[in-house]
Amino acid sequence: MSLSDAVCGTVLVVLAAMTFALVALIVNTDTLPSTVAGEARFFVCWVLSMAFMLRYRRERQLHWFGPAKIRWVLVLRGFLTCGFVTLWWAALPTAPLGDCIAVIYCSPLFTVILSRLILGEKMLAVFPIQALLATSGMCLIIQPPWLVSALGLSTSAQSSGSSNYTLVFAAMCFSCIMPITTRGTKAASWIEVEHVTSFLAVFMLNPTVYFAQQLANGHDAMSLPINVSLSEVGLIALAALGSFAGVAMQTKGYQMADPGKACMFCYLEIPFAYFLQHFGTTNSSISTSSIIGAICVLSSCFVGAVAQLCSSSKEADKEVPLLEESLQNCGSESKI
Repeated sequence: MSLSDAVCGTVLVVLAAMTFALVALIVNTDTLPSTVAGEARFFVCWVLSMAFMLRYRRERQLHWFGPAKIRWVLVLRGFLTCGFVTLWWAALPTAPLGDCIAVIYCSPLFTVILSRLILGEKMLAVFPIQALLATSGMCLIIQPPWLVSALGLSTSAQSSGSSNYTLVFAAMCFSCIMPITTRGTKAASWIEVEHVTSFLAVFMLNPTVYFAQQLANGHDAMSLPINVSLSEVGLIALAALGSFAGVAMQTKGYQMADPGKACMFCYLEIPFAYFLQHFGTTNSSISTSSIIGAICVLSSCFVGAVAQLCSSSKEADKEVPLLEESLQNCGSESKI
C-alpha cells in the first residue's frame, strides 16, 4: 500500500466521520420513530445508488449485487450496517449528542484488536498509550457510576440525569466489525457496496425490525405511522443524503487505508460533536470533565498520527536501498 493511498483513505474516513456527526445532530432533533427514519434513510440511499448503478454499470462493469466471490461479505456488511444504523438512531435521543459519540468511539479500540486477529494487521507500538488515553477520556466524559463510586467522586449535573447508553453500547458492537468487513469488499465498487446494503435494509432487514417492534408493543404489524409532518420527512431526507455521502467516503477510505489505523483518526469527531451539541441542541452545557476527556481523546489521535507518519517514513527509507540494489542486479544481468 502506497503512502498516498493511506493518506487519502484516512482523509476520506475523517471526512465521513464529520458528516456522520452532522447526520447525528439531525436525527437527535427529529421526532420520527427510529425505524421509520431508518427506512426513509435507506430508501433515499437506495434510490441514489440505483441512479449511480444505472449510470456507471456498463462503463465500470458493475454487478447489481457485487462480484460473486465476495457477495457474502457484501451481505454481511449490509446486515451490520442496518443493525448499526437502527441501534444508533434509536440511541441518539436517549443521551446528549456528544456523550453518545464519545461512547461509540470505544469501537476503534476493538477494531484494532480484531484487525490484528482477523487481517493480521500490525498494531502501532504506541497503541497501548492510545488505548489508555482514549479510554480515560471516555470515562471522564461519560463518568460511569461504578467508576465514580470507586473513586469517591461526585458526578456532574449533566451525567447524573436519565441518560441511557444501552443502545449505544449495542451499536458499538456492530460498529467495531464494520471497518474490517468493509475492507473485505475492496474488490467491489463503493456503488455496488452501497446498493447491496440499501437494498437489503429497505426490502428485508428494516421492515423485519419494524414488524417485530409492532408485535412486541402489541400493535398491528401491518399498521403504518400517521401524523408525520413534512418537515420531519425533509430532515430525515437531508440526513439520508448526508449518510449516503458519508458511507461513500467511508467505504472508499477503508478500502484504501488500513482500517485499524485509519479509524483511530475518527476521534476528531468527538470535539466536533460537542461543538454541535453546544450550538445545535438543548443539552448545550458541557462539563469540565468532558472537556478534559475530549483533550485525552484528541491526544490519543495525535499520538497515533505521529507514530504512523514515523513508521511510513522508515518504510520509505528502507525501500530506497532495495531499489538501488535491484537496479544494480539488473545492470549485472544485462552484462551477462
